[in-house]
Amino acid sequence: MKIDYTIKGTKLPIIPKGTEHRVVGWDVDATGDKFGWNKEDFISFGYEYHKGCTYILCEHIEYGGKNYFMIKLSDIEKLTKQEETMTKIITYSDAQRIVDIACGTWTEILFGKWGKDIVLKNDILITDEDYQKMRKACTSEQHKLFDEIFGEDKPKLKIGDWIMYDSLFKAGAYQIKSFRNNKMKQTAVEWQFEQLFNSFEKFNNGEYTFNEYLKRSLEIFEQAKEMEKEQIIDAYEDGNYDNGMGRCEAEQYYNGNI
Repeated sequence: MKIDYTIKGTKLPIIPKGTEHRVVGWDVDATGDKFGWNKEDFISFGYEYHKGCTYILCEHIEYGGKNYFMIKLSDIEKLTKQEETMTKIITYSDAQRIVDIACGTWTEILFGKWGKDIVLKNDILITDEDYQKMRKACTSEQHKLFDEIFGEDKPKLKIGDWIMYDSLFKAGAYQIKSFRNNKMKQTAVEWQFEQLFNSFEKFNNGEYTFNEYLKRSLEIFEQAKEMEKEQIIDAYEDGNYDNGMGRCEAEQYYNGNI
């Protein structure tokens, strides 16, 4: 549904630094200006026509004056479309951190996209398409930086989706029927890999003897096996919650009796 920004009180999209505008009361022939920073909480105060163009009068919601900013309606509609595919606005300093940790190929790509804004210390818009490409190419260390800047990625699931699993101890599928338990957890496989890697590093650094390393590896395996069991049972129980199946039936499913 198209948003009607001519209606007073309508929330505007984020107006990024560099967007052209006029101000009510300026001389008719005066040239426009550009915002020096992002405007994230502008609302519409109506509209005016100027030289054949529709301008939206806008300011912060608490503004009580009459000298509103004037932004072309066409520009606001373009920003709305951009915002629909925009993941985040990041600071130039965060953009520089991403460039600094990137590999050679990505360093060239990102500096080509962001270099000018980084030098000018402008905030940077990241589209969902670019974000997904970067995430896909991330190493584990780069993922940590992305998690810090953007927040952790979480699967976008909905009721009716089927979840497939094929892990160390069991394979199968369940269908989401409710979000009674919607906390996304680290999987047992991910946990085991992380713990084994940390254990090997300690052995490699001399913190563990070989026997201590083997003992810890067996402990990790047993813990991961129990964690996997609990996660599959929880998933089955949640997936069939609306059917009235409880913990007992979920455990029978794990043991292969359902």
